[in-house]
Amino acid sequence: MVICGSDDAEAVTPETTAVKAPPAPPAPPVPPRARPSPGSTDAFPPRPPSPPVVVVEMV
Repeated sequence: MVICGSDDAEAVTPETTAVKAPPAPPAPPVPPRARPSPGSTDAFPPRPPSPPVVVVEMV
């Protein structure tokens, strides 16, 4: 592993001496309804229909 162009794998860098943050907790399981159906190219669940937009024109 080359760090900052150095061949020393044990090179002391701010990245190696910094205190590492605790690992993030595992992500919660995705409910089945949020998963795309097999063969679907849409990665997001379908959105609910948006309410009708009423345009009020001031005269």
